[in-house]
Amino acid sequence: MLVSVTPAEARDFVRAWHYTGTAQSGVVRYGWEIDGELVGVSIYDTGNHAMRQGVFGPDHYRHVLHHHRLAMAEDAPRFGESQFIGACMRQMKIDRPDIWAVVTYADSCQGHHGTIYQATNALYTGTVARGNLKFLTSDGEIMPTQSLKGTWPERRAEAARRGWSEIRCRGKHRYVYLLGTKRQRKQRPPLLWPTAPYPS
Repeated sequence: MLVSVTPAEARDFVRAWHYTGTAQSGVVRYGWEIDGELVGVSIYDTGNHAMRQGVFGPDHYRHVLHHHRLAMAEDAPRFGESQFIGACMRQMKIDRPDIWAVVTYADSCQGHHGTIYQATNALYTGTVARGNLKFLTSDGEIMPTQSLKGTWPERRAEAARRGWSEIRCRGKHRYVYLLGTKRQRKQRPPLLWPTAPYPS
């Protein structure tokens, strides 16, 4: 069941269950409860100006939000993410009729291709920007460079001492959810991004 969550509840849940361990409060937040227990949190923010303009153009950027975080508890039911996202998008239409689209990303550096976004009929618009430089540990875990302390030369030296290598992934897969009625979606300006085949 979809529920409201406070900024503090959302941030605490994401810190516990999202691989980044970080979250902003956002402007829209939803929780997913099963038997009274919070098992998921979804946070939406305004993102950056260029990202918002890239959907309907510079005159309509205020009608676009960015999906900042999606976090699910490990014991959440299978396929819970897609049910949760679908419920969020339906509620977003009610709560924020001014929002025409939601942009979200799947980080290929984490091995994510956006399977849950594909399952919920998001439009795939390609890959954006190369991923940030990361460290690959000897156990195969990908770590942000900020996971080590010190200046960049000091972090690089410490990574080498631990046997970690440096990697840069392909970037992030970008998806767009179009909101509103079928008629509204037809009347609104077309997407500026071409759609592409889903990544495998």
